[in-house]
Amino acid sequence: SVDTLLEQVGLAEKRETRADALSGGQKRKLCLAISLTGSSTTVFLDEPTSGMDPHSRRAIWALLRSYREGRTVVLTTHFLDEAELLSDRIAIMAEGGLRCVGSALFLKAQFGVGYRLTLTKQPSGYDGARLLELVQ
Repeated sequence: SVDTLLEQVGLAEKRETRADALSGGQKRKLCLAISLTGSSTTVFLDEPTSGMDPHSRRAIWALLRSYREGRTVVLTTHFLDEAELLSDRIAIMAEGGLRCVGSALFLKAQFGVGYRLTLTKQPSGYDGARLLELVQ
């Protein structure tokens, strides 16, 4: 029901508030609640937790995890932790193109975990010990 969705997204107390009077994060929650009404088998969400505080993000994650059962939910996000938590498959795009697709486990196995740092030094005038200390 609408009341249940408003409660789940944390907007129950704003039920009588006009949408244009809501904050940016509250508007995003309202859009999410609207998208989850009805019995759609496929839902597209564009950065559903953008602009939300960490507590709200976790609440929305819990809602989406319960909602996705028996449905297809496609979402965009800049948060890799969010993609890993909510997705069966992750597609990574860069420069307008699809670069890779797979489960989080597959992508980690294929491309590794963490960061690779490449340093280029000048031929002279550097302190190798200091540089190593900074990197570590």
